[in-house]
Formats: sequence, structure tokens, C-alpha cells
Amino acid sequence: MVGNFIGHTKKLKNNTIETQSLRDHLLNTQKYAEKYASDLSLEHVAGLAGILHDLGKYQSKFQEYIIESTRKGDQSKKGSIDHSSFGAIFLRDFISENFSEKENYYDFLDFGGILENAIFSHHNYLGLKDYINPDLMSPFLNRIEKFKDDEEKKRQLKKCKELFYKDVITEEKFTKYFQLAFDEYEAFISKIRNKVTLKTEQILNENAKNNKQVMLELQAKYFLSEYVYSCLLDADRTDATAFKLSKNPNFSDNTELFEKYYSKLVGKLHKLNKNDNSKINQLRAEISEECDQAAERPSGIYTLSASTGSGKTLTSLRFGLKHAKLYHKKHIIYVLPYITIIEQNSEVIRKFLNDNKDDSQNILEFHSNVSQKVADKSEETTNALDLTEDSWDSPIIVTTMVQFLDSIFASGTKHRRRFHNLCDSIVIFDEVQKVPIKCLDMFNEAVNFLKNFGNTNVLLCTATQPALEEVKQKLDLNIDHEIIPNLIEHEQQFKRVEFIDKTQNDDGIDLVLNSIQAAELIFKKSQNFKSILGIFNTIDVTKKIYSNLKKI
Repeated sequence: MVGNFIGHTKKLKNNTIETQSLRDHLLNTQKYAEKYASDLSLEHVAGLAGILHDLGKYQSKFQEYIIESTRKGDQSKKGSIDHSSFGAIFLRDFISENFSEKENYYDFLDFGGILENAIFSHHNYLGLKDYINPDLMSPFLNRIEKFKDDEEKKRQLKKCKELFYKDVITEEKFTKYFQLAFDEYEAFISKIRNKVTLKTEQILNENAKNNKQVMLELQAKYFLSEYVYSCLLDADRTDATAFKLSKNPNFSDNTELFEKYYSKLVGKLHKLNKNDNSKINQLRAEISEECDQAAERPSGIYTLSASTGSGKTLTSLRFGLKHAKLYHKKHIIYVLPYITIIEQNSEVIRKFLNDNKDDSQNILEFHSNVSQKVADKSEETTNALDLTEDSWDSPIIVTTMVQFLDSIFASGTKHRRRFHNLCDSIVIFDEVQKVPIKCLDMFNEAVNFLKNFGNTNVLLCTATQPALEEVKQKLDLNIDHEIIPNLIEHEQQFKRVEFIDKTQNDDGIDLVLNSIQAAELIFKKSQNFKSILGIFNTIDVTKKIYSNLKKI
């Protein structure tokens, strides 16, 4: 019976069962995926994955399972019936049947592969399937071959296909929709190839140039696959959670809020500068104004090499808010290295923007401690927060570098929901020099994609900028990337400490001091200074020196 197929169920308090039709779930997922992917003009690409992802739920045995498990409250067989393969195989067959004679057939196969993998993997705890793994095997192709060898699944797919065309969309409309999706994909791939050509035009050796172009194109396609996957995951989970909570998801434009926050922040900063005429505060005000002007530049990768004590938190916030309101960005995402810094910065941001220390809706503090607190709350509260927390759908998000990298590279589905929300947004990295060395290449690749194809504005903040462009995968900084002019003069203005190495002799040769000699040197210097700071590399050495000092 067309129209009576079930996508999701829930048991109400009076023990009655409410259902969501499979048709509604597929069309809702398509609609949400289109919205998410419109940032990169890939709405039909993601929408195609959305409308096909649960095609396998049209199987009669799946319908029997979902009704029986809901009635009995038995979820033990959850995931035992494969439904995620069907939409992927349907798409692969559709391409083979309609485009195998085309000159650009392999382009259709590449396009299909990205969508097929997203559909295959939308319940996969490991994330997207490898096209080839370290053992030179292809889990992706193995999944296809396994399905093709199963005669019963092929028969079920034929029935699912017929029901899909009757229940959701006609074959004619689907074919037109597919063509729109492929055209978007081709346009995006063209952007990638144009960028790759620009980045490799200085390479004279043709073989080296071709190898580099292939590598860069594959990197960009990887992130494109992750983007489509993210849009599908978030669309699917958003509709499922909305049905479970009987609430429609809220897709608000944050521009008005960013305008409000920007005006409030600038007003408070001007008031602060008026009340504090100290030299250090005036220098902070100058840097703040520089960031305000820099926010008018087009999206790119910029650096804010501000000294310690120059007010980077509020200065970068001003930059982000102004750019967000001018360019209608979705989110401002603060990325910091430590949880303690996140808690401090979140408190400062809330204080200046809305005076609400408990606000987690507009200013989401996201790290392992907060996630644990949320998990300890009631199921209803936790599920409600899923719509914003798991997907990072708040206007301002303050998070860790670990969470940022997890949203792109971690296995599983939960983290990957967030990736699409990094696009068409502003990402501010504070203390960016703390990026682990082993992660620098991956970090640079991700940030380059966000800048070049994700329409993301990136700000790297630190007192000492790391050489992120000196590694193998160079960072694609803007030519005018540094926001503060006259960096050397700026550093001198904020210089409050002069380091004089007293562990060298008059000829500049390092002295090798044992713990007794170090204690004697510290004691000698303490006769002329009120306080002395000693920095040592191990706890044991520190204890020995302290013990020797007590004996003097």
C-alpha cells in the first residue's frame, strides 16, 4: 500500500504508537540536506543523497521489523536488517542504465561514488568507507559486490524502486533532479581544477606538475565527500529528532543577532576606552580598530599576531561579528587549545554580548566536560540539545582544537554532522601555535579547503605565529593576511619583560649547572632582586634545587 510505509516510530506516554511515513522522512531529509548544502551551491547533490538514503526501508521485512520492535519495545535487532545499501545500489544502477554510453561516463561514476558512499555509511560507526585501505582492499567496492551477489536483495531492490517512484517522486522528475545535481557537481569540480591549476602553474616539470594536480584534486574531493556526508547525516538526524520531540527544527538567520551583538560589543569597548586612558588600553583600542577594518575584507585566511595582553579575545570577536553581519555568515566558531581557556573565554564573551552566564543556545560552549554534563541530564533535555550541540548549529560556538579536528577527521557519524557548519562561517583559532606538530599537514589541508571552497573566513590568533606555511601541505594565506601593521613596533609597545640568560658565561658559552650550582646561582641573584622565577624541565630537578636552596 503506497503511502503507508513507516520511516520512524515512537511510543507515546499512553503507550500508543505514533508513526512517521517513510515518504515524509525521505522528503524532509532531502529538504534539510538541500538547505545545508546551499552554502556551496550543492543543494541538489546533498538532496539526492537525502531522498535516497533510506530507500531500503521499503523492504517488507523492514516494515515488519519496525512495527514489531516498536510494539514490543524490543530494540535488540536494531541494525540487523540492511537498509542503507539499497539507495546506493539504486543510484549506481541508475547511472549505469542511463549514462553508460556518455563520453563522460566516468565523471558520472565519480559523482555517484561520493553519494553512494554517503548513503552506505549514514549508519556506519567508522564513517565513510575506504575506497582503498592499507591492505590494498576496497571496503567500498566490496559492499557493492556483496549486494550484487545477493539475489534476494536484488529482488527487494526492484520492489523498493517501484514503490519509491510511486510514493515519493516520479521517474521523470527524479531524472531531472539527478541532472541538476550532476551539473552542480561538475561546476564544483571545475572550481577545484581551476584552483589546482593556479597552485601548480609554477612547477616546470610536467610529471611533477601532473602528480601534484592529481594529489590536490583528490584532497579536495575527499573534503567534498565529507561535506556531502555531513549534510546527509545532519539532515537525517535532524528530521528523526524533530519527529521524536514533535518539534520543527529552527533554521534562523543569525545576521540580525550578529548585528545586535556587534553594536553591543563596540559600545562596551568604547565605554571601556573612555574610562581607561592608560597607554596599554589605548594600544588595545588601536588593535581593535585595525581588526574592525580588516573585517571588511573578503573571506580568506588572516593572521592576528597580537602580543599577550593585547585583548585578542574581544578583538577577534569584534572581527568575527562585523564580518558575519557584512557577509551573512552562519556561525562564529572559536577554537582554543585548552578547556580552562574555553571556560574563561566563554565567560568573557557572554559578559560582553548578552550578560547571560548560562546561555548555551546563542553561545554554545562545547567540549568534553560540557558534553558530560549534558549526558547527565534527562533524556528529553539531551535530545533537545542534539539539534544544536551535535551539529554546532548555534550562532557562536566555543570549542577545542580536538573537537574541531574530530568534526573533519574522526571516525563515526556523530562528529561528522558538524563539518558542513564550518563552511560559510567564521573560524577563529586562538593560540594556533598549539596545533600538534603531527596534525599540521591535516590542519592545513582542512583550513585550505574551508577557505578555497567552503567560503569560510579564518583568523589565526597568537602572540607567535607558527610557520604553518612551511610544512609539506602549505597554508594558503592571503597576500595581505596580517591584520596588524608594523608588527615589530607593535611587539615593542607591548614588551613588558626582558630575558637575560644568566646560564651563560661572559663569552656566551652555556654553563652546565648541576642542582647544587643552580641553587647557589638562584640564591646569589636573590640578594639583588625581590623575586626570581626558575624554570626547569622535570619535577625531580625542581625538587632537588628546592631542597638545596633550603640548605643554603
